Amino acid sequence: MNSRDLDHALLTYQNTPAVVIGRSQNPWSECNFDALQREGISLVRRKSGGGTVYHDLGNSNYFVLMPRSSFQRTTNAILVRDALVDLGIPAEVTERKDIAVDGLKVSGSAYKVSGNKAYHHGTMLLNADLRRLSKVLKPFEVEITTKGIESVRSPVTNLFNYHSGITHSLFTDSVSKRFQTTYNYPHAERIFIDEAFLAKHPVIVESANKIKSWDWTFGQTPEFTIKDMIALELFANASKQNYILEFTCKYGLFTHISIRTPSEPSDSQTNAYLDAFNQALVKHHTGMKFNKGSLVACMMVGPPDFGSSHPHMEHAWKTVVHRLGQLASF
Repeated sequence: MNSRDLDHALLTYQNTPAVVIGRSQNPWSECNFDALQREGISLVRRKSGGGTVYHDLGNSNYFVLMPRSSFQRTTNAILVRDALVDLGIPAEVTERKDIAVDGLKVSGSAYKVSGNKAYHHGTMLLNADLRRLSKVLKPFEVEITTKGIESVRSPVTNLFNYHSGITHSLFTDSVSKRFQTTYNYPHAERIFIDEAFLAKHPVIVESANKIKSWDWTFGQTPEFTIKDMIALELFANASKQNYILEFTCKYGLFTHISIRTPSEPSDSQTNAYLDAFNQALVKHHTGMKFNKGSLVACMMVGPPDFGSSHPHMEHAWKTVVHRLGQLASF
């Protein structure tokens, strides 16, 4: 089966816990990497646009494929809304084409148009773990300036609060009926995607493997800059003071990094130390992947040679690299 052979198709599915970001989003500003690792939750960048969503087995997903010429996002939003209304759930389509109940979001969606095809897909919160959702979608408390698309955060709820018997199977059946009516496919064939199906269609597995890679998940991130306050003892006979750590990454690689005082330094010695320290930061980090593995390797190699008279700079270097590691991707 090839998507070029299909006119209209509906896919519904569930997956184990994952945070899924949009094609042009910045994972550093959308989720908390430490929480993801603690909770054992995957991070995935999809190929379509839109905002960040949380998936687990209390969540259903739908995907509608159609010719580009007939694509209308409103049509599919109404299709899914009507499927919920058929189940007795008072759903409505919002101005953003999300689906809500009593003003609380239960479904967000995104779409992609490519060649002569288009697809529209979305989530549906049946009985998802909203505690986990809140925890993993809380990014680090640092200042981030990004060229990526930021999510529009909305209060959410589960359909379980309106239909205690809601299941993925029930949702799928209702959406399928509305799909058949909307697109005039009264005898649409139903196919179950399992290991045997995937074995016959290796292109699906190849595509899945691609989006699991670091180069796709993090390496496709648009340029961004992070600013963070860090306490350092940069040179002898100086008390520990706050510096602004600022660095820029593009496609997941460092392009610039420096530290500076919150205000202009008043003496030439501080300027000289900062210049030497920043030159070393730029030399050692430019082009490096902003992930924990690269920064652990950097820490193991050790700081550059600042000279025997500058032991404080070596300690400051380790402090900066450690902080970068806390903010880095996995």
